[in-house]
Amino acid sequence: MGTKESIVRTSSLVDRASVRGVKKGRGNRKKGSRRQSTLQGLRVVGGLVLGAALLGGLGYGAHQARRWAHKSPRFALDTIEVVGAGRASEESLLRLSGLRRGLNIFDVDVDRVAEAVEAHPWVAAAQVERRFPRGVRVTVREHQPALMVALDHLYYADASGEVVKRYAPGEREVLPVVTGLERAQVEADDPAARALLEEAVALLDAVSAVRGGGAEQVAEVHVDPVMGLSFVLRDDEARVEVGHAPFEEKLRRLAVVQSSLRERGVLASRITLSGERRPERVVARLARRQEVSSGAARAAAAPRVTDESSRPEGLARRAVEGD
Repeated sequence: MGTKESIVRTSSLVDRASVRGVKKGRGNRKKGSRRQSTLQGLRVVGGLVLGAALLGGLGYGAHQARRWAHKSPRFALDTIEVVGAGRASEESLLRLSGLRRGLNIFDVDVDRVAEAVEAHPWVAAAQVERRFPRGVRVTVREHQPALMVALDHLYYADASGEVVKRYAPGEREVLPVVTGLERAQVEADDPAARALLEEAVALLDAVSAVRGGGAEQVAEVHVDPVMGLSFVLRDDEARVEVGHAPFEEKLRRLAVVQSSLRERGVLASRITLSGERRPERVVARLARRQEVSSGAARAAAAPRVTDESSRPEGLARRAVEGD
């Protein structure tokens, strides 16, 4: 009986030991697995510590390298190049930029410098780039004035109708002068005023396309929100009323009328091309009490313009002088 019970007990122990992973002549698998897991964990932790140490060393090295670069004379600005400046002087752009020789190239905030340069009235956009090891390039795109606007003074405006800057004595731009707008409209960026300026630019483009030459052949463009546009050429005293766009066909009719007037040896003080009910009709009021309608002479009373202050040159002069 004792023997049988010991056999059963031993068998039971063997079964349980087998379940627990213990076999004759081998160690406990579960304990071995724990040791292996512990070793792997130590390796991971060791790797992380080593990586952190390496990163710390790299970070410290980068910090030291950065300090050296910001102080090294090797990166002191020696060349400051300005590209694209025409109306804006290089001196004024450099003064705005804050750039100077000897400044460390890594201390140059390119975005801030570009924004500062764009404060110049002639500069539409600016781009700043470092040219390692000791240079900076400033590239500017300037406004291209298309006309001048007579407010209390004369101001330049570009082809988009944006008023750029005030005219300064000594500047010799030969541009048409736009009259008929108020300063308050322009300062408030009134959409109606901007639209009239854009239409004035379209008229100047049409004059150049139909007549040939540039927009400078036009002395004055007068804008009116109701009546539209009228203009005076530099080589002709007649005021030409063209209304609103489109302008090309009206200007072609104007060329025919002007040719007919030259053949007759007469001068017009006003030519109207803007009739709405009869757009093909052209009416020319002549100097010396004459009038021509569709090429036919008719009597009229229209004194010739002789007052210098009412001519485009006089308007421009009074605007500059602030009268």
